[in-house]
Amino acid sequence: MASPKSQTKRVLREFVYEDLDGEELSRELKDIERRTSGANPHNIGMAASSYLSSSSISGETEREAKKIVVSVFPTRDMKRVFAHDFVEEVKDST
Repeated sequence: MASPKSQTKRVLREFVYEDLDGEELSRELKDIERRTSGANPHNIGMAASSYLSSSSISGETEREAKKIVVSVFPTRDMKRVFAHDFVEEVKDST
């Protein structure tokens, strides 16, 4: 089975290219955590951060993807990955 990093990047790529919607991305991220050895919210968040910061995607799509990742996993784990202000902003908007 592929690593959590490669699986996370795959589903984010599918989201960026609009093969997945937000709900499907959420479901895929949860499945990665459940099915993959070594997958945890922190590792998935790090992979998401790496992919989103290195890809040439629009700021709006990047922000939407980050919001989905933060909403899928507990905020305390994502604070280590995404900027604290961003996490708090997402938490306040839900």
